[in-house]
Amino acid sequence: MPAPMVVNATGDADVAVLSGCETVVGRWQDRREILQLLEVMRKHFPGCRDARLRAVAPLLGVRETRRIVGDFRFTVQDVVERRAVADTIGFTAYGWDLPDPIKPSYQPMTEARTKRIAITPIPYRILLPRPVRNLICPGRAVNVERHVLGPLREQAPCMAMGQTAGTAASLVPAGTGFADVEVPALRQRLRDQGCPRRLRPSLERRLLTGLNLDQPVL
Repeated sequence: MPAPMVVNATGDADVAVLSGCETVVGRWQDRREILQLLEVMRKHFPGCRDARLRAVAPLLGVRETRRIVGDFRFTVQDVVERRAVADTIGFTAYGWDLPDPIKPSYQPMTEARTKRIAITPIPYRILLPRPVRNLICPGRAVNVERHVLGPLREQAPCMAMGQTAGTAASLVPAGTGFADVEVPALRQRLRDQGCPRRLRPSLERRLLTGLNLDQPVL
């Protein structure tokens, strides 16, 4: 029976979004590569001999652009050493996946055999830029080391950060900025909204057991 199949391709390494490069899927390189991939699937993928191209996304999926500078930068070392984060507003279970921008099939963190972490906390502070205090930046603009963007750039953690940003906006004290939001109140408000700020008890125990409590809380 025919069934739809989604393919995440093609992995453009020559699209410089910050320089104003076109991100509409329609460049001749994209069309050529999509058709080449379709032929490969027809020839080598079981059950795809009669595959047809049904639809193509209208825009390229941009993985990274500029990131903000703030008072707190979340680093690879923080993640690998599983340092406790006092202002956690969510978690992500995605891996290091952020390929080399020049060689899109090359995964630097995998090749370096960097320890894979099952769960990464999302600190509230990485959303806060400086010196502008009345601005909050959820999504791929957060203040992290490049490779930490891998687990944070996906849809679910971006949704968590977006919900946090909107909720924090309602809690900013008059005449102050997002850095002045009381984090315990923010976390409680997120919990009241049904956000999964906490994991299932069994999973949370496993996470907390793995945290390096000899390190200062970030």
